[in-house]
Amino acid sequence: MDIAVPCARIPGVNMKKSEKEMDDYCEVIEFLRNGNASDESIQKIGEEKLKGNDNAKKQERKIEIGWFDYDYRSSEYRQVRTLNGGGVRYINAPKTWMQDDILQHGKKVFFLNGKSKRGNVTDFQFEVRNFMGGRMDNDCTIGDLYTLTGSKLLRFYIYSKKLPTTAVGCSEMESPSDDSLPDHKLLQVNKQVANLSSDPSNESPSKTSSLTPQTVQLRVQEFMKTRTQQLQKC
Repeated sequence: MDIAVPCARIPGVNMKKSEKEMDDYCEVIEFLRNGNASDESIQKIGEEKLKGNDNAKKQERKIEIGWFDYDYRSSEYRQVRTLNGGGVRYINAPKTWMQDDILQHGKKVFFLNGKSKRGNVTDFQFEVRNFMGGRMDNDCTIGDLYTLTGSKLLRFYIYSKKLPTTAVGCSEMESPSDDSLPDHKLLQVNKQVANLSSDPSNESPSKTSSLTPQTVQLRVQEFMKTRTQQLQKC
């Protein structure tokens, strides 16, 4: 004698499911009794369980984020180590993340409350690069990159460079160029003129008396004028 078993009493059946899903479960129970459930209903129940187990895993992928900062002394980017607030951070990121999402998260982890040992987050300009140092496409997602590269773990880097206005006076700034240094020939002439005016043994009394401060100034001005004309011709 067959005994009807209400679906509400079946272990593992969630009564909050939709009416269609409940019908599928009941149809499977009917199959177990009479062998007349459809293959489609059984397949749907199996697929639903798989989705429940793997859905969260499919939406996220683990990535690594590192940090490179521009060194003005060597004129190159250098990786920031853990002791200086850098290192590598491991993140479970949504597969839909794009370049800007990675950048914003990188700023948060390397610039806590907008600050780091290298300076404030507002003092820098930023960009995101891949593990080979290449720039990312703006519309490329993490999921796309995993599909394209076939890599098991992707690493990205935040590249930062201090803005010129904030880098002035910084110990990492480049050395002054040769053009900004004093002209060594001009320094030599000024030194010679100063020696002539201060050492009476080098000249006769009549000549020494003529080297007044006004005379020295005129000679320096004439030399500078000549030097400027020579530079303009070059």
